[in-house]
Amino acid sequence: MATLEFHALNISAHPHPAGIYRELFEKVAGYRFKYFGEKVAAISVPSSSSDGIFWGYIFSWTEIDANQRILDTLLMKEPDEEQKAKISIPDNIGFHWQIFHYAFRESDHTLIFESKNDENRTFAPANAERLFRALFHENVLRDLSFSSAKPDYVEVDLIVEASG
Repeated sequence: MATLEFHALNISAHPHPAGIYRELFEKVAGYRFKYFGEKVAAISVPSSSSDGIFWGYIFSWTEIDANQRILDTLLMKEPDEEQKAKISIPDNIGFHWQIFHYAFRESDHTLIFESKNDENRTFAPANAERLFRALFHENVLRDLSFSSAKPDYVEVDLIVEASG
């Protein structure tokens, strides 16, 4: 039986009028960010809000850079030009993809996310913090329009419980 693990982020928009959090998540859904080496992540469009909570998915995958050197792992050498010409990976294909659930509670702007899913895959809390900081960075916010007051900035912090 799989063991799930969860962590939390505090995501605080300034100002934060009613409905701003779901709108923030909706606006940045699908934005892709490299968060660790060749690892890329994006979030899905959030669900409708019910009792002040909405949910969605964090998708993570590895992006192959076709401009980087490649290795024939059987011969342990670089393929010749003929072999390289046969390789074609469409730009919209990600490898080793993983999916993690998240839920956002609007009342205290807390995001709870799976850091270990039912397939035993992990999404490190520091990587989640890095992803959401990138999603809500001022350079991203600057280009978005909102139905209510646009946040001047959004703070994202990992919630760490002190053990007593």
